[in-house]
This record gives sequence, structure tokens and C-alpha cells, in this order.
Amino acid sequence: ELCGLRWSDVDSEHCRIAGRRARSVVAYAVEEGTPKTGKARTLSIDPATVALLKRHRKAQLRERMAWAGAGEDSGYVFTSEDGSPVHPKGLSERFERAVKRSDLPRITFHALRHTSATLLLERGVHPKTVAARLGHATVQTTLDTYSHVTPAVEESAADKLGAVVYGEQ
Repeated sequence: ELCGLRWSDVDSEHCRIAGRRARSVVAYAVEEGTPKTGKARTLSIDPATVALLKRHRKAQLRERMAWAGAGEDSGYVFTSEDGSPVHPKGLSERFERAVKRSDLPRITFHALRHTSATLLLERGVHPKTVAARLGHATVQTTLDTYSHVTPAVEESAADKLGAVVYGEQ
């Protein structure tokens, strides 16, 4: 879905993005269609991400101009240097290279989805909200797939139970 994100889908004023289309790979050919769920969804994004997207847009415009007017304005958020839409496999490869250059633990691009869901659930975000962000039809899918008892979740449960038992609410 990120590969299908267009600048017209980004509402920086209200800190939202709309996932209206997905670009997927079939035998290395890119096909564009609706998200897996068959319907668009709008997600809130934080102000820091909005600022990052604005910086990205400026850099994208500079790259396109460097192509001496031969660059394409495809309207996509994630593009090659010439402005053409990035191939989904290319986005994954860019991510893998960035992870290798960093001191972060190795993670695949697709694993970001799992990590995001787990982090939100660990921080007490309601599972229905996490399910909606992931585009799941039911919260049960989210809970079965992404929620597992991490040490942080277990410690939080112990702290909350202790607060109730010992009157520290």
C-alpha cells in the first residue's frame, strides 16, 4: 500500500493519509489495484511523520529537477530519482540497505507491520484501533496474528493487578 500512496492521499493539515490503492508484484510486473481488503482506509499520522513527509516531498522535487526537466511527476510518494513510481521490490531493497547501514536490529520491510502492531498493543492501544489501522475485518484476526505476551505486556498486567489489589489505583 505504501507503493500506491500518492501525494493527493496525504492530508498534512489534518495529519492523515488515505490508503486507496496498492501496488503489488506478479512475476516482477507491477499491478495496481485496491488494498487487499478491497476498500480504502484513512489513518492518522503523527506531526513528526507529517514533517518528515514534507521534507521528503521537497527532496523528491529537487531530485526530479536534477533530471533537467526529464523527470516524471507521477504523483507517488515513493519514487525513483526520476520521479517514476518505485517498484515495490525496490522499496524493500532500499529498506534492507538502510537497516544494514544502521545500528538497528535486522528486520524485513514486511516485519514492520508486525512490529507496529505489537508496539501499539504493548502501549495499550485498543485492539480494535490496531485492527482498523492494519485493515483487518475483525479484531480477532489482529489478536490471533499480532498479539502475544511480551515481557512488557506481562509486566504491565502485573503492575495493573497489583495496583487494584493493593489500592494504588
